Amino acid sequence: KETSFESDDHRYFRLPPALLSSVLDIIEPIFEIAERYNISKTSLAISFILSHTEISTVIPGIKTEKQAIENCSNILKLEDSDIDFLHKLYEEKLENIVQMFEQNG
Repeated sequence: KETSFESDDHRYFRLPPALLSSVLDIIEPIFEIAERYNISKTSLAISFILSHTEISTVIPGIKTEKQAIENCSNILKLEDSDIDFLHKLYEEKLENIVQMFEQNG
């Protein structure tokens, strides 16, 4: 929760410390889901996206060979209850934050 960004990082302006701390509190249950499946947060995110039948391909950004390997590892089918939980979390707690980011650029 003590995470912060350098002043030349674009996230510094979008995620001031108070907002960042609040968002980390909100997304803590997501980290717990990743731990329960014993996968990285990245693998959980890609698995979530691919859990939607209308999505057949994910093209994540990479900077290193390690990231490329991680983006292809431990992709799995999430339980329907976890998918539902993630959707509900977004709708109830994250959608307003995302809209704020979209408005602020």
